[in-house]
Amino acid sequence: MPFRFEEKINISGSNAFLFKSWVIDSGGTKIHNDRTVTSVYFDNSALDLYTLSNEGSVPRKKIRLRCYDELNKIGEFTRFEIKISSAEGRYKEISIIENSNSILKYGILDKEYGICKPVVLISYVRSYYKLFELRITIDQNIKYRKYNKNLYKTSYAKERNIIAEIKSDNINYASDIKNNCPFNFTRFSKYCRAIEHLFTNKVIRV
Repeated sequence: MPFRFEEKINISGSNAFLFKSWVIDSGGTKIHNDRTVTSVYFDNSALDLYTLSNEGSVPRKKIRLRCYDELNKIGEFTRFEIKISSAEGRYKEISIIENSNSILKYGILDKEYGICKPVVLISYVRSYYKLFELRITIDQNIKYRKYNKNLYKTSYAKERNIIAEIKSDNINYASDIKNNCPFNFTRFSKYCRAIEHLFTNKVIRV
């Protein structure tokens, strides 16, 4: 399976302009129109996936459904994704599905974590750039909602940060970008932030 590296940078405030300028001045180009990304994240009743992600443990995974529409335009989620972080690297398994309603209603059975059900919905506006072998995305207007059947009536928590991600399927690029990028890398999980924004005790039942 192909591993990739992925690093995140908090570019809130004036750093957003500086980061975009660095990408363009370094030879980067915008490769896609901005679009809204909407994902539903799954976890078990003990929130084990949250705990492992929050602690930075490996191996760990995130389980989600994803579509590229705003909340009020959502029809069917067409992508089922499992994002895995291991000691060797990171990779993503993607399946195209036809009926997300069943998964949302009954959850999924994961071989490591048991029954996992939808917990939170996360949406944001993503911008896309390419710099040599690097894929660079900028996520802003990040919103977190508790998942329930009445999503249209659910209030949301808004993330104050703007997050850039630098990715490549070429693992050998990792040391080069770390040495040459003038911005500080950080750990940032939208799923963990959603849990911490929405559930004060950090432990819920699903």
